[in-house]
Amino acid sequence: MSLAGDVVFVAGAPAFFPPDNPVESYEAAYEGKGVGVPWAASAVDGRKPAEVQLAAPPA
Repeated sequence: MSLAGDVVFVAGAPAFFPPDNPVESYEAAYEGKGVGVPWAASAVDGRKPAEVQLAAPPA
């Protein structure tokens, strides 16, 4: 997590999946085998103006 002006940058594995997602999605995320999701959020109002999905979690 880092702050640049009024923008907070966050990166990690997703912690939420739709209800119909298989349990393996959760297991892969917590084992570092799933996707990575870096995104930016407004430090002022929490709005999320940008998100990118990566093939692997950030390291």
